[in-house]
Amino acid sequence: MKPFHKRTFRGPGQFLAEGGYLLRRAWAVARLLRGNGLESGLRERLFLAVTQVNQCRTCAWAHTRIALGEGVAADEVRALLRRDLEATPEAEREAVLYAQHWADTDGRPDAEAVSRLAIRYDADTLDRIHLALRFIRFSNYLGNLTEHLVFRITFGRLGDAGGGPKAPGGAAPDELP
Repeated sequence: MKPFHKRTFRGPGQFLAEGGYLLRRAWAVARLLRGNGLESGLRERLFLAVTQVNQCRTCAWAHTRIALGEGVAADEVRALLRRDLEATPEAEREAVLYAQHWADTDGRPDAEAVSRLAIRYDADTLDRIHLALRFIRFSNYLGNLTEHLVFRITFGRLGDAGGGPKAPGGAAPDELP
């Protein structure tokens, strides 16, 4: 059986710590998901950037649909799923680049990256950005964990061991409308 390469929780401790953090901030998460605090297009761009790094195809599928519904252009979604920020609005590019870096470093960005973001956004917005990043990472890891379990119990016949997120209907990013 081929190895499973997608990111999942490092162990029960990480699952409990991250889940506990999100439960303690449940009202803030609910506000964030309803579009209060971050513009919905920025939120979805952040979600797609982190999801691309973590390769959760369930979240890629869901957030592609949501992003398209929130007015993010299909070309930009395709680009984000390829890790290309050229189509990302200039005003949001720093935050989306930071989201990629944050996910690449498993939530441990370097101080310079945090400082650059703090120049552009106030403390409350920074807090909401970090909440969005932690929420989508938890969701990605949960989706990947579920896929890993399916992969294991079917001896690798079902599930995706890694290879990148898929868009709606299982289409590759290039196949979006």
